[in-house]
Amino acid sequence: MLARTQDLPPVYEENSCLYIFARSTLQARRHRIGYRPKMFPMPEFESTDIDTEFDFSVAEAMATKMNISNDDVQYLLADAIGAGSLPGGRKIKVKAVRPVAGAAKLDPAPMVLITAPHIMAHLKRFVPLLEEFGCKVEIADVLERMEAEDLLKWAKQFDGTICGDDRYTPEVFAACAPRLKVVSKWGTGIDSIDTSCAGPHDGHGVTRATDGVLVGNTPGAFTKPVSDSVLAYILQFCRQQVWMDQHMKVGRWHKINGRSLNECVVGIIGVGNIGQEVMKKLKPFGCTILGVDPSPPAADFIAEVGCEMTSLDELLSKSDFVCTCCQLTAETEHLMNADAFSKMMPTSYLINTARGPIVHEIALTDALQAGKLAGCALDVFEFEPLPVDSPLRSMDNVRNCTAPHCTSFGAHLLATPVVTILSRFLSPNSHSHYHVRPRVASLTRVAAFPLQVLIAPHNSNSSPTAHENVQWNTIRNLMIGLGIPYEDYDAEI
Repeated sequence: MLARTQDLPPVYEENSCLYIFARSTLQARRHRIGYRPKMFPMPEFESTDIDTEFDFSVAEAMATKMNISNDDVQYLLADAIGAGSLPGGRKIKVKAVRPVAGAAKLDPAPMVLITAPHIMAHLKRFVPLLEEFGCKVEIADVLERMEAEDLLKWAKQFDGTICGDDRYTPEVFAACAPRLKVVSKWGTGIDSIDTSCAGPHDGHGVTRATDGVLVGNTPGAFTKPVSDSVLAYILQFCRQQVWMDQHMKVGRWHKINGRSLNECVVGIIGVGNIGQEVMKKLKPFGCTILGVDPSPPAADFIAEVGCEMTSLDELLSKSDFVCTCCQLTAETEHLMNADAFSKMMPTSYLINTARGPIVHEIALTDALQAGKLAGCALDVFEFEPLPVDSPLRSMDNVRNCTAPHCTSFGAHLLATPVVTILSRFLSPNSHSHYHVRPRVASLTRVAAFPLQVLIAPHNSNSSPTAHENVQWNTIRNLMIGLGIPYEDYDAEI
């Protein structure tokens, strides 16, 4: 994007120059546009003074040559605008917080470190509020999360934090003591925060962790959007719209066999808030629902949704869709491993919207490549962001030619004479004009359907309403931990 300084927010005007932003560049260098932007040095050969209309025209031509488009910036703007708003100007009702009138401010002012990516688009709203509470604020440069070594660089520099999935290890807590008072997690899961020394949870998102630090979260905040995402993935695999759309847009008129959800068996691993919500949403579709959980839900719920609680082995062997909805614990880490995949049907799909380490990714990619699964949908990964060289990024529509995968979607194997003729036709020694790699010609069976992999950047919880409620509860927990008086009030955002 090209923009003159007069067209940019005031934060850029003091530099009196022209900026060329590419979304990919900002992401690669881990910088952002918006409140308190992080500038990065540009080598001399990449920059030039823009003083005249002619200079601007030259720069515009250079940007075009560099293939920098306005789409790069439009995505950034959409990310910022879309968060915290509903279509058509509809308002979100929330329980917000504000300072108590006349309450004395803490002296010295507590320092708050913000590292949660999801709140970055709302800093113009919430930083002034935190300052109104009497806090000082520092914004960390973070893409997805802060690792322990990143947090150690901030040791003893802050009193409280609004964090994402940052790695608060015992070493981090020890290094930050005694100044650190509260870790207010933006969201629900606190598996990245060591709470081995925690006291009893109050049921509303507040507990005590190592060295008496308060840890706050928002339990159940994302039950509805995450369960929606699970259902959406199941329906995509059933109805195949994504892949038919891909065929149509490259000029093919190719009908792909689908199936009705009432023909399927769906297995839910972890029947807590999200697992139960998924089951409720599945019930009207008439599918068979299996569940496994060390703490089964109440008998009346089981009767209401018509699910069958069973063993993990039976769930894996019978389910067309295996959905992980459990928390990440020592018991569930790598629960979905090579042994688990060997028990699943080659026509089945894995859906993980819970936590990345629940799935052993190397074992999963091996199982997919070997045709032991028909595909998967992953919103979370062992390492986030997902490495650019991850095999998962290039797996979609890779035709898997091992025998088990040939039964995908109930498709039949080709008869041996037909396969023999086809193999000869595709042989590199054939006089046909069609040529393929030698490994294909040596196969005796041909897959009836390509491997299907859907991946997303840890975003199954996206929902303006859920996010807005989490924003305010995160600030509420922060105030509790810092000992700052606040009052709740009903607001429409």
